[in-house]
Parts: sequence; C-alpha cells; structure tokens
Amino acid sequence: MLTNTALDNRGLERHSLVYFVPLHDQKTGAFLAHMVDVNVRGFLATSESPFLSGSLHRFRMDSDVDLELDDEVEFNAICLWCKQDGDEDVYDAGFKFINLSMQARQAINNNGAVSI
Repeated sequence: MLTNTALDNRGLERHSLVYFVPLHDQKTGAFLAHMVDVNVRGFLATSESPFLSGSLHRFRMDSDVDLELDDEVEFNAICLWCKQDGDEDVYDAGFKFINLSMQARQAINNNGAVSI
C-alpha cells in the first residue's frame, strides 16, 4: 500500500509505504528494520541499530503482516549507506536489491506498486 511518491537523488520514483514493513533476518528471525519506501532498485529502511555500508543482508518479510502475502518472502540486499536520523536513536539506511527472486518481485510489486 502506498502513500505519495517522490523522486530521490538518483531521479528514481520511490513509493512510500502506508505500513512500515518489518524486516527480519532469514536465518535467526531477529527483527532488523522496517522498510519505509521502495523503488525499482532498492529501499529505505529505518532501524534502532546502524547498518555497515557495504554489508550484505538476507531479509525476510513475514506473511503475518497485512500485506496479502501467501507466504514469507525472502530477499537479499546490500547496504549502500547508513546515517543517524537527527538526534534520535534511529538510523536510516539505503539498500540495493541483490538477485531478487520472482516471489519477492511479485510481493514488492503487489505491495509497493513497483515493477522490479
């Protein structure tokens, strides 16, 4: 589900999600971040812990969130940048999708109205 769209620094249209989508580690199941907006190449996430630029992460979106998913969706992404959001203990991080599966593409397309 989307709210308004905006252009990011790279000139790509990004889509803000109505619901911040919880992202978990594929292996441990630990909560890592919330997906805030998405575009055709990647997404913005917000977290209480910083991500290391250049680090690869294996994320999972769960079907228990109201996203109309049939099952869990797993995907990989590399952190391009991370910075603290103002004076708060919150970090914003930009991620690039890596080898997105067809299932992940469909889930993101259905929930982010983006064709990847």
